[in-house]
Amino acid sequence: MTDRPSADEIEQWQERNRYAREVIAGKDVQLSHRVSNVVPSSQPRSLPSLRSAPSLGSPARAGYLLAIVAIILASVALYALLDFESASVALFILSLVLMAGWFVFSKDPSSVK
Repeated sequence: MTDRPSADEIEQWQERNRYAREVIAGKDVQLSHRVSNVVPSSQPRSLPSLRSAPSLGSPARAGYLLAIVAIILASVALYALLDFESASVALFILSLVLMAGWFVFSKDPSSVK
């Protein structure tokens, strides 16, 4: 019995080491199980363009905007009828809804494949 590695094991180690050197060197290495969003350095990068106002293309966006308008009207009505303390609850809910919409709708549709 020898403790020497077989030729296949040596080849696998060399392949892993070569791959590690390429990653460390910054080469565009695409993993087999992931989709690459990396732009090769040979291609010029485009500056991000200003996005236009969101459209009401989906019913989810329309419902979202309708909910925002309803919360704004409710907070204005609470402020006018009662005081700012009661309106602040509606404004806090509005801030949560705005953050949720930012997380849900902020993806650029052109980047989705």
